[in-house]
Amino acid sequence: MDDVFKHKRPAWCPYQDCIFKTVAGQHSFCIGQLSQPEPHGAGSNTHRMCLHGAKDDGEWTFDLQINGGDVFWMRQAFFRVFG
Repeated sequence: MDDVFKHKRPAWCPYQDCIFKTVAGQHSFCIGQLSQPEPHGAGSNTHRMCLHGAKDDGEWTFDLQINGGDVFWMRQAFFRVFG
């Protein structure tokens, strides 16, 4: 395995205004903090989670603005599936 994956903002990231937090999955999954919270329902989204895929030669990026409650429920869902 010659690839070395550094813990830094991936080159494919189109959101330079996010404060980089973490990257995983061989740089295909990235999380950053929004520069300003975005209103969402009764609260606000504070972070952005992006997935960069191999489909279409890796030229697409899916982003989802999230908050702590979203992360809690995603964790619960994944635990039920993989737990």
